Amino acid sequence: MANNLEKSYKIYLSHIESQQVNLHTYEAMIDREVFDLYEIDGADFDQILREQGIPAGYHQVIEGYELIPEDMLPEAKEYLHGLPRTKLSPQELNKTGEELQKLYESGKSTDDISVQLQINPVSVAAMREAMDIINPKDLKHEVENQLTHFILDQLKKDSDGIIPLSKDTHEMTMGQRLIDDIEKMFGEEKVISGSGHCF
Repeated sequence: MANNLEKSYKIYLSHIESQQVNLHTYEAMIDREVFDLYEIDGADFDQILREQGIPAGYHQVIEGYELIPEDMLPEAKEYLHGLPRTKLSPQELNKTGEELQKLYESGKSTDDISVQLQINPVSVAAMREAMDIINPKDLKHEVENQLTHFILDQLKKDSDGIIPLSKDTHEMTMGQRLIDDIEKMFGEEKVISGSGHCF
């Protein structure tokens, strides 16, 4: 059960990160278009970046680590292809991986990590996936959200909106109903152990 929750969370996380990669890439492209439109370059361009900070989508790509979303526009792929690229040595890769793990597990977003490590989000997301890093607090939060959804759904479906917590009535308890919902999502054989206990 726990393995299935973690697997589902990782799929969800990859989807969210793909959207973040798209977002930061498109933002960087729009910035560039605006700068070109107003002919802002050279010292003026550098001054703006010093004052506002370098956006995540401007940073270099790490060779061998590129998470390119399937729905990314061709123009965005072309933009990424034109960014500076660097190949890290095994030692540099290990050090960067350790820093990424610390930042990620401390709750930093892809954007924050990208800016702090000066690595493009396409590489941050790809490295996280390759290293199989997750934030346990985020996983716990998502599981709590899912259970809350199940509980609210059961309350809506119940005729009187009252669901017992103990087995002293003829109605199914909230616990039994949650087990049923989880079985439907993950499959009965992955929820109920041989002893008949959930998890």
